[in-house]
Amino acid sequence: MIRLKNIHKTYAMGSNELHVLKGIDLDIGAGELVSIMGPSGSGKSTLLNIIGLLDTYDSGEYQLDNRTIKRMSESQAAYFRNRFFGFIFQAFNLISFKSAVENVALPLYYQKIGRRKRNAIALEYLDKMGMRDWADHLPAELSGGQQQRVAIARAMISKPKVILADEPTGALDTETSYEMMDLLKTINQNGVTVIIVTHEHDIVKGVYFKVIGAFESRKEGDEAEEETQAVFIPFTVFQQAFNYGNIVGWFSLTARKDVPASEVEKKAIAFLAERHQVAPNDVHAIGHWNTEKEYKKMTNLFIGINALIWFVGTCTLIAGVIGVSNILLFIIKERTREIGIKRALGATPFSVIGQIILESVLLTTVAGYFGLVFGIGITEMAAAAMKRVGGGSEFFKNPEVSLTVAATALAVLIVCGALAGLIPAKRAVSIRPVEAIRNE
Repeated sequence: MIRLKNIHKTYAMGSNELHVLKGIDLDIGAGELVSIMGPSGSGKSTLLNIIGLLDTYDSGEYQLDNRTIKRMSESQAAYFRNRFFGFIFQAFNLISFKSAVENVALPLYYQKIGRRKRNAIALEYLDKMGMRDWADHLPAELSGGQQQRVAIARAMISKPKVILADEPTGALDTETSYEMMDLLKTINQNGVTVIIVTHEHDIVKGVYFKVIGAFESRKEGDEAEEETQAVFIPFTVFQQAFNYGNIVGWFSLTARKDVPASEVEKKAIAFLAERHQVAPNDVHAIGHWNTEKEYKKMTNLFIGINALIWFVGTCTLIAGVIGVSNILLFIIKERTREIGIKRALGATPFSVIGQIILESVLLTTVAGYFGLVFGIGITEMAAAAMKRVGGGSEFFKNPEVSLTVAATALAVLIVCGALAGLIPAKRAVSIRPVEAIRNE
């Protein structure tokens, strides 16, 4: 069902490159229960993301159900993610403002299934997970184990062929972790392929996985057990893999409360310059970062931002469309993980763009008419105040807006709202699902 051949993946790390996956070969058949294990940073999640079409590979060959996966459009990837894969995440990735039943039903929304029918199906899957009584609860009202059960129900509702579980027990206690593993084993026994990424050896007892090497420790007790669970590589391999060589990349110094950090900085640079025979006038030989100085810069920056907010506030009427666009960009940044979850569950770029533009039109229209009503109210109050003090109020007499003006304003607001939402919508679909899900 899943075949990887000579898969390579490299990430740019500044001026260096980190070669995460180096010629991975992997065959997983239908109905298998597979555990991908290794220490943090070894590329487990990267491999799972490539399998789940959340990330791409640089070179090699990936076949999914006898179909070669290469240069697939985002719409095609969304289709496969929605109908072929079910995702279970360590952080649950439930949408905070949706109830349990709405979270579970979300994949069916992207399959164009009606609200009543998809919620009924979602209740059935919650019932299988023992969560029917909590169907109307928000994620914040559920325990970690309950949230993970909701996440499993969401992964299963589209009847996927493959379940991808990335550290599914990482945020759970030991007892709940074993319960989750039992659930995944039960799902596998029903014919679903399950691929689990984990670094917890105790959790996957009874799960078969390939042994690629063996190490016999000469130590005894817990130390020997820890060594047999580790992967040992030559130090020279480590140096090449992480591009460190014999270089000490950085170290940090903390000043006492009564000592300015700048003084510590000067003395440390002078000491290192003397030790390594650096010329006194060579300011680039030793890199340094003074957090105290940067903190002052940030303080001044926030003072400037506050002043800018006041200035922008006076220009709101003129910069309404730009303001709405900026607000939506900020909202999208805050909702990056939500967008990533929806993309992983099968949302197409068109549906994401449509949602953002609809929100932009709604926000612009409501804000515009609220401003209109507010302006009329202020005008009426000013007229009443001037009348009480005996001043003339002809200019503020009978404030009103004709139906024609209101209809024209509505049309303009809708057009402006759509235009204001274009840039945020493009920004939303430009976020790769794997990066969005990683975002905090």
